[in-house]
Amino acid sequence: MRKVLAVIPAKLTSVRIPRKNLEKLLELELFLFSVRAAQLAASVDRVVVSSESTELLELAGRYGAQTVLRPAELSGERVTNQAVIGHVVEQMRACEGWSADLVVLLQPTHPFRVPADINDAVAALCRDPDADSVFAVKQDKGLFGRMSGELFVPDVALPRVRDKEERRFVNTGNFYILNVARTIDRGVFFGHHILGFPISRPDLEIDIDEPIDLAVARAMAEFYEPELRKLGLLEGRQ
Repeated sequence: MRKVLAVIPAKLTSVRIPRKNLEKLLELELFLFSVRAAQLAASVDRVVVSSESTELLELAGRYGAQTVLRPAELSGERVTNQAVIGHVVEQMRACEGWSADLVVLLQPTHPFRVPADINDAVAALCRDPDADSVFAVKQDKGLFGRMSGELFVPDVALPRVRDKEERRFVNTGNFYILNVARTIDRGVFFGHHILGFPISRPDLEIDIDEPIDLAVARAMAEFYEPELRKLGLLEGRQ
């Protein structure tokens, strides 16, 4: 059995959307969607929120997550998720004597996940002894190409024959799963042998980076509310 740790990096020092992780979609703070997805994934053993904000960590604790207060040097705008995850992994080892085999990185800016996808992606990583990590991907049906001066040169012949084209996929950031021994412990993030896991609901995917993204996410939450409640990401109405 692999020990699986979910890490939600949830700082409050966002520049483009101040206090972004405490903004609400319907009745739930943004970062708590990731907490709930991790808690609903049967493959996940521990759920940890890392933040420099005691206010946010107190809320995370009330929702049943473990918390790690990150030091000031890990709270800046340029701090990487690799550094944050490494800090959480070491804290779990030092304070609890508990070492994760796999880490599931759930960035709060991707609130709408299917918990079963996390389970299936964990299983895929466990089945491949050579795999370093898993990316959550979705198919991209766009017409790709390059610019040659002012000319657009498509990658495929036109007019397109879609059923004969090789399918293309894009990394969504919806989740990442890392084999700790092959990545974090070696000082690398994703490694070289990366599996792709096509998410089951690409229509739910959004990355909240700018204020317009937050507005779109709120509209999506309203539109998909029954499905989000069915998935367990939102509780039943009080």
